[in-house]
Amino acid sequence: MWLLNTADYSLTSVLYPERYAILSHTWGDGEVTFDDIKNLDNASKKAGWDKIAQTCRLSAAQGFEYAWIDTCCIDKSSSAELSEAINSMFKWYKNATVCYAYLSDLDPDPTTIDLDDFDFFKHGIEKLEIEKLERDLPKCAWFARGWTLQELIAPRNIEFYDRGWTRRGTKASLGELLSAITTVPIWILLEKTPLDRCCVGRRMSWAAKRKTTRIEDLAYCLLGLFDVHMPMIYGEGENAFWRLQEAVATATNDMSLFAWSDPSLRSTVPFHGIFATSPAQFARCKGMVNSFSPSHYDLRAFSITNRGVKFRTYLRVNLDAGEYWLHLHCRETNKSHLASTLAICLAKTPTGFVRQRAGELLLDSVKPDRRDMFPGSILVRPVVPESAWPRLLTRFNFSFKFSISTASLKWSLRLSADNPRDLALRNAREIDPSYWDRSNHRFMTDAHPIFSGLLYLDFRRQDDEPTSVTPLLLFCGFYPPKMQPYAALFSDIEKSATDSMLATPTAKTWTPDDINVLDKHRVLSSRSTMYYPQFLSYAGDVIRDELKKMQETPSTHQTGDGISEGPPKLRRDQILPSRLENASSGLSVSIKLEEVREPYTVHHVTIILEDYDSKDPT
Repeated sequence: MWLLNTADYSLTSVLYPERYAILSHTWGDGEVTFDDIKNLDNASKKAGWDKIAQTCRLSAAQGFEYAWIDTCCIDKSSSAELSEAINSMFKWYKNATVCYAYLSDLDPDPTTIDLDDFDFFKHGIEKLEIEKLERDLPKCAWFARGWTLQELIAPRNIEFYDRGWTRRGTKASLGELLSAITTVPIWILLEKTPLDRCCVGRRMSWAAKRKTTRIEDLAYCLLGLFDVHMPMIYGEGENAFWRLQEAVATATNDMSLFAWSDPSLRSTVPFHGIFATSPAQFARCKGMVNSFSPSHYDLRAFSITNRGVKFRTYLRVNLDAGEYWLHLHCRETNKSHLASTLAICLAKTPTGFVRQRAGELLLDSVKPDRRDMFPGSILVRPVVPESAWPRLLTRFNFSFKFSISTASLKWSLRLSADNPRDLALRNAREIDPSYWDRSNHRFMTDAHPIFSGLLYLDFRRQDDEPTSVTPLLLFCGFYPPKMQPYAALFSDIEKSATDSMLATPTAKTWTPDDINVLDKHRVLSSRSTMYYPQFLSYAGDVIRDELKKMQETPSTHQTGDGISEGPPKLRRDQILPSRLENASSGLSVSIKLEEVREPYTVHHVTIILEDYDSKDPT
């Protein structure tokens, strides 16, 4: 750390200084640099010399041998020294014995008083002069600059000076006014409470209206507020603020880090990453506090991965809007009820979740209905570039959308892509459940020609009686080579065709010639990726077995040209039944598959539930 000798203006390198003064100011033209201070004749001719001379004069008068000034005490020609200085600056201001805050645009007042010595009766000063300071002080540029935020918070003792170097008060005497100007709580300014007791979102909000000359400095000037460190990479632009948020995310489980919003994004940005692009988007967080609850501790766990931010939490599933809500376990003190928490809206994509409706924060109950909650680990993309919007907007193209049509008075149905523990499936690892969008009841296929999905149909009795129906398995995907969609329903994958059904949008005719196609792709499926259609190894088995039986039993059959011999052509409804029936439970299940456009291509699978009476002759 380079320190300026207050007697002769020479620079001295001190490893662990014990007592020194430090200057806080706004930069202007003609500042004295590290190289300039080595030649006092030239340095004294620059516009910034007066600040250095006055700082050294004040420091010497108060008994300080050394002072530190950022303009001339950092060798900016050395990137290593500059990086060390920026990462250490909060600590340097905190360790300073006194900090002089020079307000170059605060005009001197001939009747100026020092509020530390103020006494109405002794000085006879009218209240009007106090009001004038309260009116002029917020206009100072010092309160709008990024770097001066940490210079306000870190030092214990700050003396404020106007343009004429007249002291106008201290951090203690002006505490209420400083808090009102900056929104930093007075108990933080006066160090009555540790800084980390303020949630991350609230600390970010203090910089919401501040500016820096370099975009990167808007992130670098906040390092000390979160006690994190990172290398300086000037030229990276907004990436610096994303890196800051990543660094904060690795050091805390405070989910108010994601409690930002930007009303300007409502009509212009359909999707956003979970990280903000600037501190300005945290402006709403100035009254935010964390919701402290032991039951929430585990739900606030998140980490940074190479695919995004990984959360171990519950998602609120909003089926009416087709979206997910991520609880942030924080609230606004001036608006939120204690039983409420702020949340952000997420949308699911084939490559993870993204934020949508980034122009607003949502308010939700702390204890919503568990039936609306989605447990597990989720990945949220940190950044969503504009180039990715078109693909995200069409993420439901060629998707499989499921709806339930029920005429049953006894049964209800729940769809899930999670494998129940009591079901053991062959090659189930080859099916990726992450493509299932629960809020929209869809399988996103990403237009992959060999996509396959698997759903578990879990039946529940309306009268809460014990369930006697084994969950059914519903496979869907595309059948090669022309991405022919299918949906196949199975009650037991090891059983015969009488316990399965198949639906396709068109009346496809299966012939013995299809066996060659099935066998060909079945060989490939053994070394396929996890997206290869399981239809070829499950529903394909059923169809193949039926066709082989027909090959082995030639018969005469009627054709358009008369009588012919050999295996006949069979429609799918001749091979597989149209519905599955469970006599013991009185339930009948069938499926229908049709292609619709909304405005993109969607394969709509309707699951039909009906009450079934085995004694009914119909």
